[in-house]
Amino acid sequence: MKLQQFQHYLQEKKIDAAFFHNLEGMQFNATMYYFSKYTGSGVLLIPQTGKPFLIVPQLDEERARQTKTNVIPWKKKKLFETLQETMKKEGIGRKNIGIDYEHLTLSWHHMLKKELGKKLIDIHPELISLRRTKTKEEQDIIQEGCRKKISIFQKTLDAWNNFKTEGEAAAHFQYIAAQQGFSLSFPTIVASGKHASLPHYEPSQERLQRGFCVIDCGIRYQGYCTDMTRTLFIGNPTQKEKQLYEFILSIQEEVMEHYKAGAKVSDLDFFVRKKLGKYEKLFIHSLGHGVGLDVHEAPPISARSKEILQEHEYVTNEPGIYLPRKYGIRIEDDLLITKKSPIVLTKACSKQLQCF
Repeated sequence: MKLQQFQHYLQEKKIDAAFFHNLEGMQFNATMYYFSKYTGSGVLLIPQTGKPFLIVPQLDEERARQTKTNVIPWKKKKLFETLQETMKKEGIGRKNIGIDYEHLTLSWHHMLKKELGKKLIDIHPELISLRRTKTKEEQDIIQEGCRKKISIFQKTLDAWNNFKTEGEAAAHFQYIAAQQGFSLSFPTIVASGKHASLPHYEPSQERLQRGFCVIDCGIRYQGYCTDMTRTLFIGNPTQKEKQLYEFILSIQEEVMEHYKAGAKVSDLDFFVRKKLGKYEKLFIHSLGHGVGLDVHEAPPISARSKEILQEHEYVTNEPGIYLPRKYGIRIEDDLLITKKSPIVLTKACSKQLQCF
C-alpha cells in the first residue's frame, strides 16, 4: 500500500532493508500482505528502493507470481543462502536490517542476527503508524467488506427461528460466509441470557436462553477485517429491559458524533462512562479499537490511551454493560474517521431491539 512512504523511512533511518517472514506454521502475516498481497509461506524483503522481493518455497512459486512483487523461489539451497545471494546480487546492504519485533521469536532473532544483518532494528512502531490510516483503496475494500458482512448477518437473522442453540446460530453465520468465500475476522460470538455477561463468550450447544443475546461477528474481505456487534432479545422483554437497551443505544449514538479527527480517545471513553452513571461499573472494557488487516489495531480507544483520532482511521464504537450471570448488552459499529462526523460503515444494519 504505502510502499514508497515506507522506503523513504528506511532511507531516512539508514536501514538497508526490511525483513518479514511467514513461516513456522504462521497462517497470515498482515504486514507481508500489506506490502505484497501475498498470503503464502515465505519471506518478504523490502530494500530502500525498487520492488520488494518474495523468496518462497518452490511449491508456492506460482501463487507468489500472481502478485506484482519480484519472486525468487528457493529450491535445493537453504532459505538464507538464497536470501544472501539475492541481497548480494541486488546490491542490498546487510549492515542494518529492519525487523518487526512484535512478530519475532527468540530463536528467529538469533538466526537473523547470525545469518542476515549485523544490526537488527525494530520497525514495529513505524509499521503501526503506517497502517493506522487507510488509503482510498483500503477504504473502498473496508466499506465493501462491511456491506457483505451485514448481508451475511441479515441472512443469519432471517434463519433465526431455525436455531435451537447458540452454536447453531454462530455456525450459520460462518457457513454463509464460507459459501461466499470469506473467512472470519474472529470466532463468532453468540451469547444469550446469562452468557451475554461474558464479553468473550464462546458459543456452546446449550439452548438459546431468554433475555439479551449479544452477537459479535465479522468477516475478512480481501485481507481486511470487519467487526460488528448487535444485541437481540429472545422472548418478550419487559419495559425495564427495553428502557435499558434504549439507554445504551442512546449513549452509543451520542458519542458517535465525537468520533472525529483531532479528538482525544480518552475523552470519548470518559464521555461514555459519565453518561452511564450508576451503570459505569458494568462497562468493563474499552470503548473501541482500530481495525484493519488485524482485527485489533491502533489506536486503542480507552481511558488510558493518549492517542488522538486521525482522519482516515477505521475504528469501532462499542459501549456495553455486563451484569455477571444476569445479562449483557453491547452495540458496536465500524467507523471511518473524517474531520467532521464519522462515516458509519454498519449503519445499514438496524440497531433497534429485535425480538425472537
